[in-house]
Amino acid sequence: MSQTPTSTNPWTAYVTARMAALIVESKSINAAFGHNTLRGSARELFVKQFLRPFLPPQIGIGTGEIINHLGQRSKQVDVVLYNIDRIAPALVNGSDAGVFPWECVIAVIEVKSRLTAQVWEDAHLNAYSVDQIYKDLAEPDLQINGKRLNENKLSTTPIPYYVFGFDSDLKDETEIKTVSNGRQPFDIGQEGARLFSSFDALKAKARERDEIQETIKNHPPATPEQKKKLRELPAGDLHADNSNVLGVCVAGKEWTHGHIHFDDRVDPRYAVPNYRFISNWNFHWSTALSKEKLEDVLHFLGHLIELSCEMPKCTRHYSLARYLVEPK
Repeated sequence: MSQTPTSTNPWTAYVTARMAALIVESKSINAAFGHNTLRGSARELFVKQFLRPFLPPQIGIGTGEIINHLGQRSKQVDVVLYNIDRIAPALVNGSDAGVFPWECVIAVIEVKSRLTAQVWEDAHLNAYSVDQIYKDLAEPDLQINGKRLNENKLSTTPIPYYVFGFDSDLKDETEIKTVSNGRQPFDIGQEGARLFSSFDALKAKARERDEIQETIKNHPPATPEQKKKLRELPAGDLHADNSNVLGVCVAGKEWTHGHIHFDDRVDPRYAVPNYRFISNWNFHWSTALSKEKLEDVLHFLGHLIELSCEMPKCTRHYSLARYLVEPK
């Protein structure tokens, strides 16, 4: 005999009630003290009252910079989810702030009280800086009995990077827009559409900056107009075809993301040939709009829980002993 499903799952109801209260609290703080004051409060609300109670116990939550064994660092990021079982990060005085080896990182999240065009520009640059820490990282080609060591595998698994906002400066009504990321068109929410458009705008600024610098190099010195223009353009390199931001969640409005697929790969060149990796990501984008149950937030949390289970499998083959030896 079939059973009639309950209208609301108690666990789901608890999560949505908690987030609904956080949205109200964040907007109240913002109204009382201003947007800039809320920056630290937004992260604290998100981490302590939303993420921590629901993530698996083996997942740590910190803030700081992503590093590799060569000493390279990313820009400062708000929230780092990392695998406690993998390696302990170097934290400052027992706090949650420090530096995190990229091999233990599950995901990175930028948490903002309100999403704006400037927030998006900074997020793209931060995400790019994280990508540069592990992308094309060269490893020594050491072999034992004709087989390469597992730790010599190059990274095929990107670190997922997300942006979360308690609010947005876009209008309250949620619209679905058609955008393209260079492969095919997708119907996504308006904040997701801004993810793409803001990256295109940043790329244009980066090209303009490169052109001015090349002109100054060929015809020095820089003119006052050129100096003024360079001050207005964003500092930092950006040489990517697509943004490294994999998704955006605006609480109570939308959750837009690129899909991730995990697969097992067999590579007979290595001593242990089987390993887990991300085979496909950012190739399909979709949006979950918020309704009375805050579906956007529920989907985002579910996504992070799945990453917490899968991402540690993708980096378990990397040796961490190299962090203890000075690179030659």
